[in-house]
Amino acid sequence: MEQTQEDDQLSNLPTITGCSAFPVVLYKAHYLFKDSLLRVLSTRHHFQARPTDIFLASLPKSGTTWLKALAFSSLYRTPLPDLSDLRHPLRVSNPHDIVPFIEIESNLDLSSMPSPRLLSTHLPFDLLPTSIADSGSKIVYVCRNPKDTFVSSWHFWNRIREKAGEEPIPLEASFDQFCDGVSVMGPYWNHVVGYWNASRANDAKVLFVKYEDMIADPIGELKRVAGFMGCPFTEEEEERGGVAEGIVKLCGFESLSNLEVNREGVLETMFEDFENKFYFRRGGVGGWRSLLSLEMGRRLDEITASKFAGTGLSV
Repeated sequence: MEQTQEDDQLSNLPTITGCSAFPVVLYKAHYLFKDSLLRVLSTRHHFQARPTDIFLASLPKSGTTWLKALAFSSLYRTPLPDLSDLRHPLRVSNPHDIVPFIEIESNLDLSSMPSPRLLSTHLPFDLLPTSIADSGSKIVYVCRNPKDTFVSSWHFWNRIREKAGEEPIPLEASFDQFCDGVSVMGPYWNHVVGYWNASRANDAKVLFVKYEDMIADPIGELKRVAGFMGCPFTEEEEERGGVAEGIVKLCGFESLSNLEVNREGVLETMFEDFENKFYFRRGGVGGWRSLLSLEMGRRLDEITASKFAGTGLSV
């Protein structure tokens, strides 16, 4: 009876459109995909984390694909690996295929994956599976500045809408929604601050990484991530192998975006099949200026300063 009542309550949540290619609902102060809400709740209550698990967390379009490639290539590398090997998993599979989302994958048995498992999530910190907090697992969170995050998301969702023959999302209306907190897994600021506070409370559990730092110093940030995951680069790899440099090159935009699997391949999700090329767009840092006006940028800066006040965080 209680389950029926909960299902009824969830089905009656107001549906919001315009911030993505799919409807969202407001659940516990976060905007989640309507069609995946039950899957999220099931994951939260039933997913069993292992002490050796590593989770890559982010808001959509914050550097997720890049972080997955870098973390996978580091965690599962062999001593002095040959990164030019055409059989390397990243040369034949999209990063999202080899590092699955725990709240999206419905046809994959995550329990059968050998340890250490490298998994990902877009869930806010307070909606993570309860078992993660009780385990010794680790979380790497990547944050991107809100202006570039919004612009990258807007382009991504419109590519999906265009493929479906739908009209693009109006920029101004979508921007207003974002400023009001309406975005996938948002509000943006709540999501970021949730993981930021968790990292400050326990920096052995949560590593907070900025996309802009990854752009400025990809090798340095890769080494920081690898060390946190428990697979630091050895002296031999540092001095003789150039392994970190090779991983950064392998996972670079030019390298991954030009692979056949990412030009022609398709990623199957619980929503629909997405073309892999949708996950590669050269946005960089400050790319928002090509779409947003200076006034829009100032508005978002003011909101961010207000939301982050007192946290010690700036992006």
